[in-house]
Amino acid sequence: MRRPYARHLALFVAVIAWCHVCAGAAGAQPSNSIGIYATPSADQAEVVPAPLFVPINIYFVLTDPRTTSGTPVTAIDGFEFLVRITGTRANLLRLNELTPASTINVGDHQDPFYATYRCSWPTPIGVYGGLVTLMTWQLFLVNAPSTYFMYLEPASPATIPNQLSFGYRVGATHYVRAATGTQALYSQPVFAIGAYLNPPVAGESRTFGDVKALFR
Repeated sequence: MRRPYARHLALFVAVIAWCHVCAGAAGAQPSNSIGIYATPSADQAEVVPAPLFVPINIYFVLTDPRTTSGTPVTAIDGFEFLVRITGTRANLLRLNELTPASTINVGDHQDPFYATYRCSWPTPIGVYGGLVTLMTWQLFLVNAPSTYFMYLEPASPATIPNQLSFGYRVGATHYVRAATGTQALYSQPVFAIGAYLNPPVAGESRTFGDVKALFR
């Protein structure tokens, strides 16, 4: 009579251990990091396989923004970086680009394969759960081959040399804070379509509530 209970208990312990491992991987991303993800919850940095003739939304997400003193930033009013894509140009279209209302971009972003963003907007947008979506793209693949790698690099010129960055306010004062990418080097892609990243980008993991739901 005790064996089914023991099996459930063993399974529960194993899943909790797995959950902690996943949480540790997600926590590897430092504060003030900017990445590209397939969801606004920043839990997937790859789209495999690459879907043809289907719109793909991708999200440029800032994780855990903080001031130089370590205080969490609650609202963002700008960002700065360069987006670079490798892959067959003729097969990938950018259908749409969405930034916060009234965004002014003084960078050149017409070419999605080499787009510079030096953006600001008048009304700061909130940070929720330590995440804020800075921009959304909608992409469309029209043919194969369909393998693409996306990179985030410092803009040129960059407000903070050799750094990605974001803007925020304290009262009426505007600040620019350096940010990192989700990879150790700018030469490493942060997002992939039709392939897996090596090394991979850490994403959000299951919560303890998700695990408990397995046993209901």
